[in-house]
Amino acid sequence: MHLAQKTKAAELAMALTWGYAALPEAIEWADEQILYTDVPDNTLFDLSLATGPNEAAGYLRALSEGTDEWLNLAYFLCRFHTAKTMNLKDASQLAKHLYMVAQYDDPPEPFRAFTHHWDAIDLAGDGTYGNSEDCIESFLNDIRNVIVASGGPEFKFRSV
Repeated sequence: MHLAQKTKAAELAMALTWGYAALPEAIEWADEQILYTDVPDNTLFDLSLATGPNEAAGYLRALSEGTDEWLNLAYFLCRFHTAKTMNLKDASQLAKHLYMVAQYDDPPEPFRAFTHHWDAIDLAGDGTYGNSEDCIESFLNDIRNVIVASGGPEFKFRSV
């Protein structure tokens, strides 16, 4: 399996797990891989027949073994590359996911920005500190910065 396929599998697993993709997206991707791959991995067939997002995410994680977790995350963040704004609830939820990854996995420099957005967004939303629109704008800017620093939004992958 090529690096691009493995990275896409990791990105889809993350999106399914965090609620930013639905099962049909993963199944459609698996079906395309089966169609256009000379010798498809058997896990793609299992994924194609998955009945729930958790099951599909498990198959996707198996397919993505050996990939760079930070590149996978940057690729996932491309889902938000063109976002001009987000509602407070969605921004807080995404910021929480990114905080958890950045806080506990010793991230490379561009990803370290995600260690403070969750608090800032929630405090601004509560009216305790700052302006929520400014916090969300800063958050989206940091998402775009990570994407660019990682080689996106049009990632170029090499075959392995």
